[in-house]
Amino acid sequence: MSAPATSAQSPSAAGGVLLAEQCGPHVLLRRRDETPRETAVLSTIPAVPGNVLFLASSGAHRHPALFDAIKDRLATLRSSSEGASLEAAWLGVSDLGHAQGTCGPWLKGVADDCGLDVFAPDGPLTAGRGIGLYVNRTTGGTGWRRFGPGCSGAVVVSSRFPMPAWEYELPHSPVVAQGAVAECIPAGLAIRPEGSSPIGLGDPAFGVPLNPRIPKLVVGAVTPAAVVEIINRLSAEARADLLVVPAALPVTAPEWSRTLARMLGRPVTITTGLQVLGKDGGLRTVVPDASVTEPLTPLATVLRQSPGGEPPQVIDIAPAPAGWQPDGAHRYRLLSSLDVVAEVVPGGVHVLLDGEQSAVATRFDPKWWTLAIGAHGREVTERELDAAQLLIDQFGPAHRRASRIRPLGTFDPGAIAKLESHAWSLRPQETAAPPPRFVHGVDARPEAEARPAPVNRPVVAAPVRAHVQAPRSVPPILASGPAREPVAVQRPETIAAPETGAQPVATVQTAAGPVATGPPMTDLGGSSVVVAPPVTDPGGSSVVLAPPVADPGGSPVVTVPPVTGSGGSPVVTAPSVTDPTAASVVTVPPVTDPPATPVATDLPSAAVPIVTVSGPALPRTSAEPVAAEPPREPLDEPVTPRAARRAVVIEFAERASTPAEQSRLAVSAGAHYTEALAAVNVGLSAWPMLRPEAKADYVAVCLLLGKGVAGAVALNETLANGAPEPFDGYLACLTSGLRRLPTHRKVVLRQEMLRGAPPHPVGTVLREPGFLSASAQLDVTTPGADLDVLIWPVTGRRTSELFMGRAFEEAVFTGGCRVKVLGLRFDESEQDGDVRRPGQALLVRELLPGEDPGSADALARDEMALNKLEQAWQTRRAVTARLVDDEDHVARLTTPMPEVTP
Repeated sequence: MSAPATSAQSPSAAGGVLLAEQCGPHVLLRRRDETPRETAVLSTIPAVPGNVLFLASSGAHRHPALFDAIKDRLATLRSSSEGASLEAAWLGVSDLGHAQGTCGPWLKGVADDCGLDVFAPDGPLTAGRGIGLYVNRTTGGTGWRRFGPGCSGAVVVSSRFPMPAWEYELPHSPVVAQGAVAECIPAGLAIRPEGSSPIGLGDPAFGVPLNPRIPKLVVGAVTPAAVVEIINRLSAEARADLLVVPAALPVTAPEWSRTLARMLGRPVTITTGLQVLGKDGGLRTVVPDASVTEPLTPLATVLRQSPGGEPPQVIDIAPAPAGWQPDGAHRYRLLSSLDVVAEVVPGGVHVLLDGEQSAVATRFDPKWWTLAIGAHGREVTERELDAAQLLIDQFGPAHRRASRIRPLGTFDPGAIAKLESHAWSLRPQETAAPPPRFVHGVDARPEAEARPAPVNRPVVAAPVRAHVQAPRSVPPILASGPAREPVAVQRPETIAAPETGAQPVATVQTAAGPVATGPPMTDLGGSSVVVAPPVTDPGGSSVVLAPPVADPGGSPVVTVPPVTGSGGSPVVTAPSVTDPTAASVVTVPPVTDPPATPVATDLPSAAVPIVTVSGPALPRTSAEPVAAEPPREPLDEPVTPRAARRAVVIEFAERASTPAEQSRLAVSAGAHYTEALAAVNVGLSAWPMLRPEAKADYVAVCLLLGKGVAGAVALNETLANGAPEPFDGYLACLTSGLRRLPTHRKVVLRQEMLRGAPPHPVGTVLREPGFLSASAQLDVTTPGADLDVLIWPVTGRRTSELFMGRAFEEAVFTGGCRVKVLGLRFDESEQDGDVRRPGQALLVRELLPGEDPGSADALARDEMALNKLEQAWQTRRAVTARLVDDEDHVARLTTPMPEVTP
């Protein structure tokens, strides 16, 4: 199909021939005489296996050869050695996929000619570091439309590229609750007070970096009650993985998160500030305090607050400062003296000797942080004092000014006073007000400072009011890192934050150097997260939307005059992007001719199907016509009915397991636990993405993958019969462990032994009472199976990272999943090899939690899933089958799922 003309310009007038420049896995289309700024953004967008992204520069989007250049480059890629794994092309040109535009037939023709799915945005495109390519629904955009076999672009598949795992778990329209409004942003949802301006480009909440596995809830100045109501409207999957990110100072207060957890009735994972990206691409957590020039960057970056009001648990910390190295999940180790460590606590950091455990409980405060030194029952050492000074030297002036030094045990007051003065003196200009002191809990006023203090006489710290907690017992199997010598239990101590109004506060000035940066975000579910490259730092470059917008920073805005097409041909615009080194914002408005006759569509544009384009690519085969169902011959033998199983409904905890549950599992499982732990340790050494502190959860998954009373076959039968779990705490740890594993977003395979019974009819809904297993590889078959069941998953998790060397790569669905039958296919073609696969296949889709199978949205998802299932069925027909005949493997792949009675 010929490309629509984009303008009447000649190639010379448009800047010469277009170049297709490879930028990593993506393609940048630019004029030969152009130095595009889009390269900086394009180079930060991660690769998606089986997909290629095209981005047209601001000069190339008006070029008459743009469409031909895209099609030629696609043809070149398809003919290359990597072409066999190419499945989809994403064309990053604003409004190219408009539902009423004239480019739809051309896009459909490209998809048919190249045998690919082609995605194009309907609406202006925002390109930025950390947010990828985003179509903003709140400003009139619709999303990325799919053009391909069986689809004319009527269905929107996503608002984001790359598509995160949680794309379909969040609402796409604003949610109003108790004076607050939740609306879409690239990272997830943002909540603002009702009546305030919508969140858009230039708002800090809009630039929060996207995490491909964890949705973020960026919260402004609203009440916990409003946030609770909004969270309760989300799906169970979204609620389980949600990360709360404060965008207003009141939300960072410990009382706010404690109230939220209490009202929700479950733990809340919350950052200690707004997440931004610096110019170096590193993720930082910054307290959103507009009253200061240099806000704090806490060392404890992510906390988990329990609903009972206990002190929060530190989940993630900032990168190690200069002179230190990471040491476990919550510690730094001093490079110059390896026996000194710094343990991060919610309200600061505790410098102590290796082998000791911090007994200091400091509440997080957005204005202050505590530096505790030493331990009770001994004298503070010079090595600890030197380490504390080295730590202080790494922070900016305002961060040093907000420090509260807290020595424990016996200490030299002169040494502490010297350290405190050093912290306050590292500033170009000193204010008239003398610094407040916090030596052993006493605020030394100026009049007290004038009195000389003894320097050489050690003293014992004055007693302070302490909040005593019984030490929590942790089973030895949960410990991570090198073995440590046992130490005496130290007295827990709660250090109250200072009353800010009672202390003379020095004027805060801009830091002379960079503030200590925060860490790359860590997956709270159990593995390292690759943060989708970076949105800007408040001090860095801006993210730009294609339509003209006002630059919030006051930088000059350059608007390019509209370009009109001629001859009724469409003119499209590329997404505007920002040069990270430039201060001004350059915007290009989208321009088009009057739309042509709307393309007929089969589905409403608001329907959002479940279709993903990530994960390992499957071998691509040419599509063959689907044979009609052959007439059935009368059966000569009696039909054997399926084994009866009850479609019971079991509630599984959508949360992380608690230390108590993990301890009970370790005790009750006994030798089974120890055996599985060995396999977990092997997986941890091979896959750094698995978190060592989640060993008990991973052990539960290994027990499921094994045989015996805790294996999948026995456990599912136990749950279907309503019997109790085999080990105490097993289901809680198992559910938590599955959530920590990577999501599998490709079609998986199960089988059934019909024994003469007919397959489930189209439209049937099936429910697995326990934990459904399937093969992530499409070449396996089992003895006696006469029906393939191909499933498009939603909650399926890969287990190969945890348990390697199995007969097949097993994917496990979360407990109580439901699937819907979409179609039945027959294949009577010849098969290669001695192993025969079934000649009929059932195509099914996993339903979302709480989804109505007959709703309009569900039917739209059915159509999209059916296209992917058809491709997987063609792949299944092309492969040579291999036999899996282990009795346990056969049972977990073929045990039938019971039907759900309407």
